[in-house]
Amino acid sequence: MKALLKAMVSRPSEEFLGIQSFPPERGLYDSILMKTGLHSARAGDVRFRAPDSRNPSHLNALWKATDEFLSRAANAPVTAAQIYEFFGQPPFGIRSGLRGVLLVAYLQSRSDRYTLYVDGVLESSLTEFGIDRLVMDTSSLSLRVFDPNLRQKQLIDGIRKTLAKVLGEDAVLELTDTTAIARSLVGLVKTQPTYVLRTSSL
Repeated sequence: MKALLKAMVSRPSEEFLGIQSFPPERGLYDSILMKTGLHSARAGDVRFRAPDSRNPSHLNALWKATDEFLSRAANAPVTAAQIYEFFGQPPFGIRSGLRGVLLVAYLQSRSDRYTLYVDGVLESSLTEFGIDRLVMDTSSLSLRVFDPNLRQKQLIDGIRKTLAKVLGEDAVLELTDTTAIARSLVGLVKTQPTYVLRTSSL
């Protein structure tokens, strides 16, 4: 199962998640992700998608219920452990072995809605390290929703303009959600040399 989870975060834009031949994770992919339409190719665009309401898996109801459950993340972090518990409750009653795959699929299809923390540290995206920690301890991964006020929106706009200038990417100016901006900022910080990350004063 861990091999599939890692493929989900490391190769989300590859057909069949880049899984070659037919190892065990390919069977899991076919039955959990492909048949449900959670990972699919449309007009050459391969990615994770929210489930279609017409799909017989009825996962659309789970996605909507999870959206509502995670609305509380605007006030306090919600851990993967809490989401797993929610998945296991009626009316869904999802088996423990499937919860990780469905959670990661959910996060990959809702990447613009949440900021992600691993061991309390903000991450730009869910990585293989995050999967390792999720498998070891479901409380190590948590989510937050950021709903900024006017002053915070002005600050975010300034950060967006600075990022575009530093990165030399005008596309950053088109980012409208705070989560995407946070990911760009964290990504920039993590590309800096080690000595810069260790510097606490100028």
